[in-house]
Order: sequence, then structure tokens, then C-alpha cells
Amino acid sequence: MTRLDYITSLLSEYNSVCDVGTDHGFVPIKAVKDYNISKAYALDINEGPLDNAKKNIIDEGLDDKIECILSDGLKDFCYHADAIVIAGMGGILIKTILKESLSKAKEAKALILCPNKEEPLLREFLVNNGFIIASEHILFDRGHYYEIIKAIPGDMEYNDLDILYGPFLRKEKSKEFIDKWNIKLSQLLKAYDKCNNLDKKNDILNKINAIKEIL
Repeated sequence: MTRLDYITSLLSEYNSVCDVGTDHGFVPIKAVKDYNISKAYALDINEGPLDNAKKNIIDEGLDDKIECILSDGLKDFCYHADAIVIAGMGGILIKTILKESLSKAKEAKALILCPNKEEPLLREFLVNNGFIIASEHILFDRGHYYEIIKAIPGDMEYNDLDILYGPFLRKEKSKEFIDKWNIKLSQLLKAYDKCNNLDKKNDILNKINAIKEIL
């Protein structure tokens, strides 16, 4: 299953969807076509990608169900959406988008987030700002491992391992999860062997031991 397939499958229970950083509009298009979403919003900060999305939406005959909005994150989004999707960017940028429009994010029933890096920083932000991690999934798509996080409003306690590796992912230990962290472990072992700085060497060793613990 591709990243697009999995993300849109999580939208099947919702009536309305907002896709932040929509690029070509593939998420809202697939959500409406495959899961009968009644209303979708395609947001992008740049006019070029938004024009691409508009063209694709019109080509699919879905311009009555999908509205394109030029917006910096959620700042110019003035409607309600049951689910908000933010994918295809780093965890820090997703965190910034949510932080700058936190009240809007909390009005949604769910956030579907797919950072391409910096996942722990995003998890830490979520749990410190009134969200529960409801589910997680990791998949390998086009040469990259993606962690997809579904968050809902609420409060729950999480430990450091939950934040670093994912409360669901580290317990389920799927093949993709193990493969991802074995690759990281191999990289750290090589870095440890080449490192001559004692402080850095100790830091690398701590990371190596942490990964070995969760594997």
C-alpha cells in the first residue's frame, strides 16, 4: 500500500477533509472518489501547486466537491473539516502549522499527519498540546520510510520511548519498523567507529543502546 492509499483510507469515516500543502490535490481527489467524502478543501501556500491541484480536480470532474484555497498552513482556512491532513513535509514544519492555528486544529475530529522526518518532535508537540495519538502506521514507499500518525483531541501520558519511537509502532514492531531502525543502527555503528570525540562517541553509544532496547 502506498502512502497516498493509506492516508486516504484513514479518511473513510469522515464527511469533510482539509488537505494542507495539497500540491497536486491527490489526497482530496482520492478521498472523494474512493471514500465518498462529501466536501474537501485543498490548501497550499503557493499558487503554482494550487493551480496544478485545480487542473487535476477539474479534470476529474470534482470541482463541485473540492475547493482550492491559497493559504499559509491553516491561517486562511475559514471552514470546518472533520479531518485535517498534513503530509509531505518535515515534522518541524507540521508542528509550526499546527501551533500557529492550534484552535482550528482542535476543532477537527482527527489530524492525519505524515512527516518525512523529525517525527519525535511532532509527537512531543502533539502530546504537550492536548492531543492523543490514536493510531500509527509505518510503511515503505518510493525509497523512504513514512510514519503516519492519527491524533485526536485529548490527554494521555506518554514516556520517552513513546515519543522517540511511537507508542504503537514500538510495541507492534512491524517489519518496516524493524528495517528502519536496523538501518539507523547500522549508520550509528559506523559513525561510532569513525568518531574520535569522546562526548560525541558517548552520545552515539547512548543512541545505539536505545535502538537495541526497542528492537
